[in-house]
Amino acid sequence: MEKIENMTISGKRKTAVAKLRVKPGSGKVFFNHVPSSELSLFHKLAISEPLKIYEQILGHIKNDFYVNVHGEENHLKFRQQD
Repeated sequence: MEKIENMTISGKRKTAVAKLRVKPGSGKVFFNHVPSSELSLFHKLAISEPLKIYEQILGHIKNDFYVNVHGEENHLKFRQQD
């Protein structure tokens, strides 16, 4: 499998726009500039499922993921743990 260097993927649904930047790294995940370790348990689980699929297909995660989402939908507003 090819090594992923730098990649940007974007998607849109209704008024929401999501961008994913993939860079070489150690498997860190950031959502709207917040490290995944600071997200609520629900959101950690939501992010972990695609990463499990990634790991099954491509092996050990050797990339960092930067997800930025903008839009009015309430389910897109990830909150930090209180």
